[in-house]
Amino acid sequence: MFFFEEFVHNCQFSNSSQQLVALLLKPALLFSLLIRTLESRRKIVRQLLFPLRYLVRMHIVFKCNLLYGLLLLDSLKCHFRFECGVVALPHGTTIPLCSLEGESYTLKAPPEAVSFPGLIIKRRAAIAKLDELLQSVFLDMFGDPVTNPKGWDVYKIKEFAEVRIGPFGSLLHKHDYIANGIPLINPSHIIGGKIAPDSLFTISEERAKSLQNYRLQYGDIVLGRRGEIGRCAVVRKGHHGYLCGTGSMFIRPTEVADADFIQKTISSPSVAYNLESNAKGITMKNLNSSIVEEFELPLPDIKAQTHFSSIKHRIEKEIDTQKEMLSILDTLFSSLQQRAFRGEL
Repeated sequence: MFFFEEFVHNCQFSNSSQQLVALLLKPALLFSLLIRTLESRRKIVRQLLFPLRYLVRMHIVFKCNLLYGLLLLDSLKCHFRFECGVVALPHGTTIPLCSLEGESYTLKAPPEAVSFPGLIIKRRAAIAKLDELLQSVFLDMFGDPVTNPKGWDVYKIKEFAEVRIGPFGSLLHKHDYIANGIPLINPSHIIGGKIAPDSLFTISEERAKSLQNYRLQYGDIVLGRRGEIGRCAVVRKGHHGYLCGTGSMFIRPTEVADADFIQKTISSPSVAYNLESNAKGITMKNLNSSIVEEFELPLPDIKAQTHFSSIKHRIEKEIDTQKEMLSILDTLFSSLQQRAFRGEL
């Protein structure tokens, strides 16, 4: 039995392979499996390795009633040999093999073995926990924005920010839209508190210049004004110059207010509920600039706001990392399932 770090070091993986192995198998031990007595070395090679294709590649199959995953490390170009029921890799590293069942000759993982579905579930749970952590930090520092238990001074939004609504529909026509131009940000492009532009929903730079008053700037908060009230996101550096869509509005805070603090406050459930209660319309609720300008929010001192902003950035960075890992896992598992259905495993 040996630890993950020793295996990666001894096998001399490339950097990209190290990252993939770390993603899929850390922090569990790679293998702590025992092997039953087998008749001969030749039988192992013939019946176990050949179905997993070539000796120059490492193919690891986990099975525990259902097939959990197949990990292919194509960049590992090392030959290995069998001695006394273990796989011997270069530099003297050995991997104990597991027991074989019936005629399937499939490696059977113990209960603690890491599986693709298990990893995917854990990544999603980690993302949910990080979201909860961010909300908990906000409430611990400032309390609920509506009940204001910490007694912060309350201001109307117009007292610390400029509010603008997006262009009316008459200013943009169907022929104005092109692909890969300046993105328009409507409520559908605000996902999970972040801006997610659509490369097919854009206008030309020349047309955007004629709508200069509706261009978003770094540090603005873009807010959906219809549909899901309270959906908002901070305009980051990469979004500077985007165009506020007809279904959105934006808040441009002054130096006494931090954009990340305002975004988190507006998107909190209690504030979103109150905003929706003040919105106009029956079939679909709509916000206008007057409603938002007159809406009151507690405003702590700027030092506390920026402190929260720094915490928020760190948590969101970790969330992005977890989502990236989840995306890789989903892709790998989907590929595995397709190969399984085609009978290629």
